[in-house]
Amino acid sequence: MRKLVVVGLLFALAGCQTSAGEGKPSQAALDGGMSNTGEYPKIGRIPVPATSQLGPAGTASLRSNLADARASQNTGEPGPETYAEKLRRLRKLGLLHGNETLAQIEATAAANN
Repeated sequence: MRKLVVVGLLFALAGCQTSAGEGKPSQAALDGGMSNTGEYPKIGRIPVPATSQLGPAGTASLRSNLADARASQNTGEPGPETYAEKLRRLRKLGLLHGNETLAQIEATAAANN
């Protein structure tokens, strides 16, 4: 155990050694890589939002949809499509179109390679 501590200490001290160019400016600084222009640096670009913010009309529409969904839940009436109906419809769609879609994906992948 003591040997491991000594070896660890040696590695730690080896990392503290300085390079031959200590105290000298880097070559990039000497070649004009940095300069004081008196202005703040412009780093990167201004990000462009993927979508616009939700406006008053969109908010009203979503609130209305949410209120309708809550009312439907409170009355115990099923929504437009129950889970079992939706699952049955999606499984049927998968059986009918799954192989065709897979063939299209493979053809597109083969064409791109």
